[in-house]
Amino acid sequence: MAGLFFFVFFQFTHSAYVEGYLEQMEAEGFDDFAIYFQVYFLDQLSIWSALAIFLFAWLSRLFYRKHVMYYTDHLVVQTYINAQTAFYRLVLLPSILLIGNTGYSVLEILITLIYL
Repeated sequence: MAGLFFFVFFQFTHSAYVEGYLEQMEAEGFDDFAIYFQVYFLDQLSIWSALAIFLFAWLSRLFYRKHVMYYTDHLVVQTYINAQTAFYRLVLLPSILLIGNTGYSVLEILITLIYL
């Protein structure tokens, strides 16, 4: 779900923003490594979000040590949470045409906070 969300989001909404951001980095004199890192990170954002689930599962295991849950249990819960929030953000993605990128970013944060 997160991979599908990021694919749709960047292909149809943020591609012009990303190109403008990279042009701004070139104009400000950033070195090639910083620019290539940004391009790589943005191109692979769906993979980074999938890998972040493992980190969040590990962190939730650290924070909830008193509960008798294994790492795998935390991984399943974090995967479910990530998929649900990505689904809600994907469903509400057409609202970006009405409220703009900034309003949609606020809406994303609200969705995540309300869901959690």
